[in-house]
Amino acid sequence: MVSNTMFFKQLILLASICVGLLGPLVSSSAKAIQEGTAAPSYDIKLMNGAYFSTAENVGKVVIMHFWATWCIPCREEMPALERYYRKHHAEGLEMVAISMDDPADAGKAHDMMKAYTFPGAFMADAQVKGYGRIWRIPLSFVIDGQGVLRRDGWYGDAGLDDAALEKNVTPYLTHTANLTAPAVSLMIHGAYARATVPGQEVGAVYLTVMNHGSSADRLVSASTSVAHAVQFHTMSQENNVSRMRQESGFDIPAQGELNLKSGAQHLMLVGLKGPLKAGDQFTLKLTFAKGGEREVKVPIQAFDAGEAPMEHMHHHEGM
Repeated sequence: MVSNTMFFKQLILLASICVGLLGPLVSSSAKAIQEGTAAPSYDIKLMNGAYFSTAENVGKVVIMHFWATWCIPCREEMPALERYYRKHHAEGLEMVAISMDDPADAGKAHDMMKAYTFPGAFMADAQVKGYGRIWRIPLSFVIDGQGVLRRDGWYGDAGLDDAALEKNVTPYLTHTANLTAPAVSLMIHGAYARATVPGQEVGAVYLTVMNHGSSADRLVSASTSVAHAVQFHTMSQENNVSRMRQESGFDIPAQGELNLKSGAQHLMLVGLKGPLKAGDQFTLKLTFAKGGEREVKVPIQAFDAGEAPMEHMHHHEGM
């Protein structure tokens, strides 16, 4: 008896062949999207625990690619995507490869993604309903720096080789590069917090804020439902003594970044309402002087015994 998984794989392969022979067969939900209009939003948890979302990719050209380890055309296409990503990433290109593999094949997908520098994710962790029910692969969408859908993978040639990438994506990279840089263009990535133990009243959040704009900005406040307050702290070493100073905010230079990390500048969660459990996540609201309010999802990671002690364990100084 053929398993449901095998049947599904065979069905997708057969559908891909039919698409090549008969033209695209598009699900009703996918018909709602249209090239030249605003692309549906997406929110994707990557294999490495970080997030890839509409909000984080403002001003970037994005390729969203659906694939699977058992899909031969997918495996043939991935090296071209890697070459293109390496060539154009510094020009404002972002890419994510969303695996359609079953959980039993997750290890294979992880191993295959080690050969590529662009991030991967699993369909179970991707909120991409606006792009329709994904029933054939490979399938790719291209979104320009203004958030407009420029390539709808449901139509036309499904493949993306080097020539097709240059033709379908590069013009939008060039257009994005020629746009006048906005006063403030913020991207937030790499957010995470460490798990805490019962009774622990404080925690810390680390993240990076990149400012691609022509004007400096400042992070002025933060809040979350998991703590009574969020404070800005800077940790330093003086005469072999670790000291922590509370700040009124953090500056982000134009064309620069703010890197919040352990042992340096960081966000302190004060008055935790419960333990932070590894594997969970919470929402953090950040307010910038010019960039306004932004929300970021913060995954909670297990504490690494090799890291420096928690920042709150050290001598504290006021602002």
